[in-house]
Amino acid sequence: IVNILVLLFIVAYVLAIVGLYTFGGTKQYFGDLGTSFLTLFVYVTVDGWTDIQDALDRYRGSIAFSVLCIFVLNFVFTNLFIAVVVQNLEEATDEDRAIMAAKKQALFNMKKQWFLAKHQDDRAHFLQRQELEEGESNVEAAMQKLQSSLSHRDVFHMTDPTCSLAWLNSY
Repeated sequence: IVNILVLLFIVAYVLAIVGLYTFGGTKQYFGDLGTSFLTLFVYVTVDGWTDIQDALDRYRGSIAFSVLCIFVLNFVFTNLFIAVVVQNLEEATDEDRAIMAAKKQALFNMKKQWFLAKHQDDRAHFLQRQELEEGESNVEAAMQKLQSSLSHRDVFHMTDPTCSLAWLNSY
């Protein structure tokens, strides 16, 4: 942006000097260097340039000078404006990407912590259950536990002899 401002100033300075020496007879628009700069600003904004051109019509090459000033200065000024807008948009986009990446990383870390905690809970529960099952490794203790949990009102499929209460009592 600074480079474009410097370029705009250099081009405007050169055109102001050219206008001062070429059209110095029109004191209203090119009487001194300051007035020349103000006239060039009118060319940059393209507001009222026709009044300037009417005053310069008596000079040879005034149309070419006016067209050159309008195209060159307006082009540079427009590029400066567009550069500022694009740079601000790029900065905002970069900031937004950084914020989104941080949110995504935070969500990933939260899910990772939840998954690790769930895994630890499941592992502890599995180990506890395995210890309980290993503690009752003998068949007699398991059968006693099963027999004590049964009542005479429980319905069993009697085709399997291991489901009979009599069979369980005998063994």
